[in-house]
Amino acid sequence: MSNRFVKENAQPRDWLDRQHASSSDNPGAYADENHKTDDAEISRLISESLGIATSILFNPAIPETAEYRTQEAAQLVGLEVWQFRRAVRLGLIEDSENYYWPKWLLLEVFRSRHSIWSEVAEFRPRGAHKCATHLRKRSGLDASVTDVHELIERYKLRPVGSFKGSDIYDLNDIDDLIEDEPELLESIVSNRAEWEQSTVNIRELAAHSGISEAAIRWAARKYDVPYEAEWGRYQRIPIWAVDILVAEVAKADQSRERLA
Repeated sequence: MSNRFVKENAQPRDWLDRQHASSSDNPGAYADENHKTDDAEISRLISESLGIATSILFNPAIPETAEYRTQEAAQLVGLEVWQFRRAVRLGLIEDSENYYWPKWLLLEVFRSRHSIWSEVAEFRPRGAHKCATHLRKRSGLDASVTDVHELIERYKLRPVGSFKGSDIYDLNDIDDLIEDEPELLESIVSNRAEWEQSTVNIRELAAHSGISEAAIRWAARKYDVPYEAEWGRYQRIPIWAVDILVAEVAKADQSRERLA
């Protein structure tokens, strides 16, 4: 945390105008879903799945009408759950209204496994930033990672695993939200955008004005200016309070200098 005082002739208002006039969200790289797994990898996946598939799918004692839930069905055909769901979404596997798949259908899927796996084997869960990229690409909304964090806070998006200590999420869930709850997504994105336009990140204000973050919070508490994070991970203060807080910190610094 910086302990610097107010810089001489600092102009936070000009900086704010520049900040809000520029784009603040970099979409970043997006993984190519169309990348195909090579034949050697597909052969390995097929080999690994043969044992369990033979014991169930090719077991004559189990009736053809026996049904399996999504997780079980995915395991039987050698896919992760999110890959199985993607194959259903792409029309590679027949959809099911009750999320149960019969044995006879899974047999057909298993016999077509090479072409299906080549389409979905590279489909993987992603972190929050890639989820935001996916949401922008699929919905056309100007979504940011902050919006994804809000979906997580509302339990609309749940982790399916972790990678290097960070939660990862099924992109199928993003697609489901786009289809099933578009009004919710629009509301979250628009409310966040309005909030960001009317506030400023405390860390960025400190870096550009030369005021320590602690001093900004001190002045905000003195004037009862709210700054706790409402969206995302960072504290922000209303733009209307910036000049007031900067002046208050400068006044306090001058008082300390006179006393010294």
